[in-house]
Amino acid sequence: MAVHYTDLLARILEDKTASHRRDLWLWFWLTGHGANLGTYAESRMGMRDKMAHYLNQNARLAQQIRDDKSHQLLPERQLDWLNEGNRQTEWILPKLMQFAGYTWNNIPQDVFGKDRLILIIDLWKVGTTQKKLALDSFKIQWNDHKSGDKAYKWFKDNDKKSALAWDWLNKNTSFTVPYPKPFETYEDLLIFFDSANLTTEQKTLYIDRIKKRWSQQKYREGLTGKAQYNFVLSDKAIMNLEKLARLHEISRAKILEILLEMETEKNGYIPERIRILKLLNNS
Repeated sequence: MAVHYTDLLARILEDKTASHRRDLWLWFWLTGHGANLGTYAESRMGMRDKMAHYLNQNARLAQQIRDDKSHQLLPERQLDWLNEGNRQTEWILPKLMQFAGYTWNNIPQDVFGKDRLILIIDLWKVGTTQKKLALDSFKIQWNDHKSGDKAYKWFKDNDKKSALAWDWLNKNTSFTVPYPKPFETYEDLLIFFDSANLTTEQKTLYIDRIKKRWSQQKYREGLTGKAQYNFVLSDKAIMNLEKLARLHEISRAKILEILLEMETEKNGYIPERIRILKLLNNS
């Protein structure tokens, strides 16, 4: 069931529908037209009352607001594709800003993420037809960009791989990683590679090196509780070891480990072999 407002602002604007997007646009529309409402961050809880109080004293703006809302706010369905998380927002935002002529100094500083992206679209002072054409173009570019994600598929199954990537990049590249905090998720890694000024060859090289580091790390973890020894074995012993490894389809090291465990438990073969050797030496 749709939520409707019955407050003063709804009556002034003749619009009872509840919409966070519209209220956000109106707040910054009023600020841009001289209203001193304070900061959005400090006023979110009572923002409708503040806007209503201002418009009650500046009734002439109500019709202009209705006209601009009609001419500048795209229908919700044309924004529905902007639903793929922070990475999508981070990728589209700078492109939209450049296209619309915004700089980081003249966009809302206390609104973030998807809210900021849609607010910039809504505040852009062009008609809905031009906005739709621009967004259709960005949608095509975004889908084309995502087709390159197969290069990062190896990272997708385990966020620890992304965390290792951040560590490796910081230690082994000459540039500062353009990311404010260590990667915690696969999305963090994708955002980094989206924004990093790297050639395809550089990205491929770095990913290969990170994969190698991961393999080395896993190998070292697998050696926990193990030590390496070098033995000189007779040709016959080596042949028998190889034969057993092939027969059971396990490593030579595993064969030796099994034999040692069995002998430790049963103590049946070595004492008998030592006894025979002593008899042979004394004969």
